[in-house]
Amino acid sequence: MPAGAIVVPVGVDIQSVVDSAPAGSTFWIEAGEHRMQSVTLKDNDHFIGQEGAILNGSHQITDFTKEGANWVASD
Repeated sequence: MPAGAIVVPVGVDIQSVVDSAPAGSTFWIEAGEHRMQSVTLKDNDHFIGQEGAILNGSHQITDFTKEGANWVASD
């Protein structure tokens, strides 16, 4: 991790971290899966991912119910 980098742990809203930092910041994305993130950077911002860091825009579906012959997820 570069000196002065802002750490972004799993589960944190990345945009809120970016919003609270000055333009030109370096962000260290920690290892793990960062889901449902959308980020607008400021000028000269840099993102560096730790080995194993995954940015995944998908929503994990975990709640299924059986309806007749089909399994259905709501949301």
